[in-house]
Amino acid sequence: MRKMMQERASAAVTLPAQLRQRARDAIIDKAERLDLEIVCLVVAATHVHLLARVSWEEHRDIVGKLKRHSSHALRDVLPGRIWGKRCSAKRIRDRAHQVITYRYILKHGRTEGASVWTARKEG
Repeated sequence: MRKMMQERASAAVTLPAQLRQRARDAIIDKAERLDLEIVCLVVAATHVHLLARVSWEEHRDIVGKLKRHSSHALRDVLPGRIWGKRCSAKRIRDRAHQVITYRYILKHGRTEGASVWTARKEG
């Protein structure tokens, strides 16, 4: 399990709410095509937080594909670069670390008015 966080670009693009949801949906769509297990995803105005199960060897390639796909989904409204070139990936050490990371990501998303997605079924 890896936590991948999109770093802010130096000249960050600020996504309005409807584009955050569109970017989130594009990331989920691409993840499904890649058979990637996403635990939770938050698309904030200027960055993304993602908790997903991915091998360490593939994480940069996977993040690149997700960023590219979401950028293409927004290209009609926001041409050019949307996301920063790099990402910060952190290894999840154990179940307790995963739970803490999951809660952090969701809390962060709710306090920033981000578009939030979780694999957990509510109710």
